[in-house]
Amino acid sequence: MDMQSLQAEIHEANLTYLLLAQQMLLADRVGAMYRLGINAELADILSKMSAASLMKMAQTDMLIARFRLDERAVLGMLNDYSKDRPMAKTHSAIMLATQPIEA
Repeated sequence: MDMQSLQAEIHEANLTYLLLAQQMLLADRVGAMYRLGINAELADILSKMSAASLMKMAQTDMLIARFRLDERAVLGMLNDYSKDRPMAKTHSAIMLATQPIEA
């Protein structure tokens, strides 16, 4: 994959993430903040941004979204558990909820 294609993919991923985040925030602000791992200030900014602003922001060459699954335990629960899948999801959600939100 050449650099231009890679940048186009990053821009598309950013725009998709930003649009989804805004839609989530408008539908259920508290739930979206939890799922996205963002604070109230960032939620306010994202929910008020225009489509043009979101598109402009998406054009950066860095991914805006980041993986919150920093801990091997959470990754393992989401990936490897096959016996009690609903309990694994609940347990991983609890572990993610204890992580600090992004400032």
